[in-house]
Amino acid sequence: MKLIRKINGTPTKEYAAWKGMKARCYAPCNINMGSYQKNNIQVCNRWLHSFDNFIEDMGFAPSKSSSLDRINNKDNYCKENCRWVEHDVQSKNRGKFNIIITYNNETKVLKDWAKHFNIKYTTLWHRIVNLKLDLKEALDYKRIYIKKK
Repeated sequence: MKLIRKINGTPTKEYAAWKGMKARCYAPCNINMGSYQKNNIQVCNRWLHSFDNFIEDMGFAPSKSSSLDRINNKDNYCKENCRWVEHDVQSKNRGKFNIIITYNNETKVLKDWAKHFNIKYTTLWHRIVNLKLDLKEALDYKRIYIKKK
């Protein structure tokens, strides 16, 4: 069965994901970009030269906003380590890019804490990363630190 790769000249979401995965791992122009080639991330042999095998294993993306995600970012692209997820799930699966904080016995990434406390992520990030505050201090920042001036 020949799968559709493009619609009106535009790659399908699945075909773009398959091509992108291979480019991140093998394209010479990406050798200094990201950590795929530096960490020797590979595409499994079953998928490397077969879009049909990729679709057979992964199925079609469940929505227009889904993207291909590796469950373990230190492991290769293969059926057992890949899934279709929404952007918010994938953004939490970015290893060193996420700041993970435990507060009141609950652990979340910083972006989720910002949403939980209804504070802009960039504001909370600045207070924790640049000002070196812990989460409680960062949340109380306006009340405590600005009044001290």
